[in-house]
Amino acid sequence: MGYAMRMCARTFASVSPFPCFLLIIVSLAGLPGCSSSSSGGGGPQPISVTIANKMTTIAAGAAAVTLNASVQNDSTGSGVTWALVTGGNACSPACGSLSGATSTSVTYTPPATLPAAPNNAPTITATSVKDTSKSDSDGFTITAPPISVTITNKITSVVAGSAAITFQATVHNDSAAKGVTWALKEPNGSPCGTGCGVLTGNTSTSVIYTPPSSDFGAPFDTPVLVATSASDTTKSDSDSFTVVALTVTITNKIKSIKTGSPAVTLHAVVQNDPTNSGVLWSLSDTSGPCSPACGTLTNTTTTNAVYTPPATVPAAPANTPDINASSVHGLAFDDDTFDIINTTVSSCAGSPTGHESRLSGQYAFFAEGSGGIGSSIAGSFAPNGSGGITDLGGSVGGEVDFNNGLNPIHATVVPSGSLYTVGVDPTGAGDLGCLQTLTPDGTTTIYRFSLNGAAGAVATKGRIIEFDDQSGNNTSFRMSGVLLKQDPTAFSSGDTSHLQNNYAFGVSGIGAGTGVAAGGSFVLAPSTGVISSMTFDEDLSGTNLGQTTGATGTITGVSAKTGRALLSILSTSTFAPTGLALYIVNANELFLASLEPALPGIPSGTPGVRYAGRAIVSMATSSSTQLNGNFIFHLSATPGCTGSSCGAIALGVVTLTTTNSTSGSSSGTLEGYDVTQGPASLPLNGTYTITPSTGRVTLSASFNVSLPVLYLAAPVASTEDITAFIVGTDPTGIFGLIEPGAPSAVTTNSLAGSYFFGDEQPRDGTVVNRVGVVVISSTGAATGTEDDSATAGVSTNAVSYTVTIDNSSGNGTGNVGTNSFAVTNGTTKLFFFEEGTASARAPASITVVEKQ
Repeated sequence: MGYAMRMCARTFASVSPFPCFLLIIVSLAGLPGCSSSSSGGGGPQPISVTIANKMTTIAAGAAAVTLNASVQNDSTGSGVTWALVTGGNACSPACGSLSGATSTSVTYTPPATLPAAPNNAPTITATSVKDTSKSDSDGFTITAPPISVTITNKITSVVAGSAAITFQATVHNDSAAKGVTWALKEPNGSPCGTGCGVLTGNTSTSVIYTPPSSDFGAPFDTPVLVATSASDTTKSDSDSFTVVALTVTITNKIKSIKTGSPAVTLHAVVQNDPTNSGVLWSLSDTSGPCSPACGTLTNTTTTNAVYTPPATVPAAPANTPDINASSVHGLAFDDDTFDIINTTVSSCAGSPTGHESRLSGQYAFFAEGSGGIGSSIAGSFAPNGSGGITDLGGSVGGEVDFNNGLNPIHATVVPSGSLYTVGVDPTGAGDLGCLQTLTPDGTTTIYRFSLNGAAGAVATKGRIIEFDDQSGNNTSFRMSGVLLKQDPTAFSSGDTSHLQNNYAFGVSGIGAGTGVAAGGSFVLAPSTGVISSMTFDEDLSGTNLGQTTGATGTITGVSAKTGRALLSILSTSTFAPTGLALYIVNANELFLASLEPALPGIPSGTPGVRYAGRAIVSMATSSSTQLNGNFIFHLSATPGCTGSSCGAIALGVVTLTTTNSTSGSSSGTLEGYDVTQGPASLPLNGTYTITPSTGRVTLSASFNVSLPVLYLAAPVASTEDITAFIVGTDPTGIFGLIEPGAPSAVTTNSLAGSYFFGDEQPRDGTVVNRVGVVVISSTGAATGTEDDSATAGVSTNAVSYTVTIDNSSGNGTGNVGTNSFAVTNGTTKLFFFEEGTASARAPASITVVEKQ
């Protein structure tokens, strides 16, 4: 200000002092504290009210809303009062109501129904207590309540095959009263087929749901019932529930019982019984009730029944009675068909013992049979080295998948009720064994087997048969197959990550009453279990289905305990419409067995496909170097019947010579035998051609006959020595294997040694399923012991024949006596069949004899 004064004096001194006085006044006005305004002096501020969470609309019947208000510049903190009005007049309860009022909040509850004007447009006002002239208001509109749907009688589960249920639905706030539409869907929202059940009698308020006859598994076992508003299709309600199967299990079944033996108390368990009503018991044979000839049932309850066998074996069919336990509801049953015999019941009692250490670790097996309606099985078990079965966890000592074509069964092996024995046969030729498995359904199954390996060494391979069809009438089953030691590291991770990329496979058995064979190759992604490409050929007796390409699939559910998994194949072909049980032997070999029920289009009650076999590692790109040298072909067929003597087999040596990387020539003769037509010869002089990407091989010959196709494997030390799988192209169900043959002539005395043996792929219902051990001397004399399961029942018999190798039909060929044919690779294997005579034909089967 001093500077301003000096400037003023200089400027206006000669005029007048008055302007300087004005300048000083103006300067003072600009200084702090010199303002003349009263507002900067801390006087009272005006009160104001704010409702913080206003609304513009609310639906009638909606949930209550809490509104909050704040008052500014109220030094007393008195807050607000609340009012609900329309047009300045109180309107509650027509326009809703206020409750829980405080100085800062209030709860507004809208009316249950839409009110008429003006009550549909109320106002909520918050007024300052300190200054009632200050307030804030929230004017809003009450709208019609939204449509909602409610299924009023929801369920969480339903028993398959049970009575129909009528579901009811209510639609709220639908002025048009159109009700609902109904739908049954899979969990992913897709329409659900009949496997979920069926909806009938649809109305705008109800529908009748009939559960499916069976539990068809995912996704059909978790259907979703949806009721959707017809007026507003965005509004619906749903009921997700589970379809469960009511099951009946006789927990301690018998396969055979001796006449006059003590009574047996049978137990039945019913699962998913909504009323816990239990079962009803009955005793019958194929002609109807059979008591007392077939024994008696007494002291029956809803869970137990006492069966007393007769004193003598009754005449057929009463000698194979059936005890049935049926749910009181009639939705399920279990039965136990067994033999009444006058001999000791088959078991492992009396079988050789003392060498149980020969089996230790984990083993997988598969077998197939043609007796009765045919059957197949694959499984695993864990012998502990001392006659017991190891508990792998959760009372699981292994698993089995059995299929008789009508009801595929998957079960675990119960360690506490399972056992095995191993011991030297009476002649000292080698070790024979017996396996007894118990499954949770109460079924005990007896197997007999023969083993490889030197005395005291842990066996890695064997031949196995089922050994409990004591009457020979297929009350139990007759099957032959292969037993291999598993490598648990191939599946201990519980996935397919240790498997290979390429496999060739082959399976055979019975389908729809006739023989079935299939072979092919597939490409697997071990990291995911996805099969990106599969090619295969099928030969069903009566129908040749030819080649299928472009199939895909998956391997899922690998058990880290047993190596069991599920192989699902996606294809339009008849083969494998649902899948196969797969047991991992090691990274390079897998065992397979059918899980097929009756096939679509086949009359109800007709068996589906029953087959078993294996898959062996193969090459990504196959070439003729795999088919160069002498090879043993061994194959069988079923020219249109099972259960009676009608099979056909062929065996021989074929020389394959490479021409280029994908083709070559063949020369040799297969010696064949057909039960109905006798022996025959089949020359295989021609050419072969390989498709490198699939390993499929086609054969041609100079005569008019449908030759089979081959699928090439690439065997290694951990697999069976199988070069290729053989699948027929004519309608006789041809299936077989190709293995390396002798490179040069073989002498009989070169075969001297100890062997184990068994029959392979029995395609004739009258075949003797056998396993055994023999010693072959330098002169060809073979002596030993075999366990047999045949139409005459089960038995243990001495073995005696003479091997003669004369190379008359190729390197390593000869016979084991009159009317027989044999082939050896000169070192480890001998194959032979016996024809019998023209008046007494022998069953058609090939016996495989392997060096111990």
